[in-house]
Amino acid sequence: MIRALLVDDERIARVELRRMLRAHPAVAVVGEATDAEEASAAVEKLRPDALFLDVEMPGESGVAFARALAGEMRVVFCTAHSAFAADAFEVNAVDYLMKPVSPAALARAVSRLTASERPAVEHLPMDFAIMLKFNDVSRVIRLGEIERFESVGNYVAAHCRLGAALLVGTIARLEKRLNPKYFMRANRAEIVRIDAIRDVESDVGGGLVATMESGAKCEISRRQAQSMRAQMAVL
Repeated sequence: MIRALLVDDERIARVELRRMLRAHPAVAVVGEATDAEEASAAVEKLRPDALFLDVEMPGESGVAFARALAGEMRVVFCTAHSAFAADAFEVNAVDYLMKPVSPAALARAVSRLTASERPAVEHLPMDFAIMLKFNDVSRVIRLGEIERFESVGNYVAAHCRLGAALLVGTIARLEKRLNPKYFMRANRAEIVRIDAIRDVESDVGGGLVATMESGAKCEISRRQAQSMRAQMAVL
């Protein structure tokens, strides 16, 4: 049984989510809160196993509150604002539900919550929506559409068909959220989507140079090249 706390400043949203969770007997709603301050008190008193947490609330945001918990409990974000999706890179969220929450999406989140063995870090699904800004225009891009990530100081540049957009964070933190089945660390500064590699050729020093779908060139370090050769039979 998962003991859950619902945190949302909209009463209607809490009522609807509570109603939908009745279809999932593995989850028991033990309390509700309208903002981070109330949620903090409720967490201290009720010690829930999981939070269904709104992102945008009066005062402290849901992301900031979840970050402060430092992994104490599982978090499922619920929000109507896809612009906040990129913040899930920084918080080990079990799932990220868009309002209005669909029964199928909720069932997926509950399944992840109740899994007997949960990975220390949840990999983001390839259809994860990220709001990226290109020349002052924000666009929703799916994780599976991003060709590669590149470290740029205190930011990470996400490269896709529309160009490059910056995310706050480090390449090391981002790598933990990406599924190694689909992404690989090419070198100290870059992560590439494996199926976006068009071809590879040998480089001096035992490394490889990958040509991406966009035509961009990416160096694959000697260490990573050895692993890639073994996995993909690259000569």
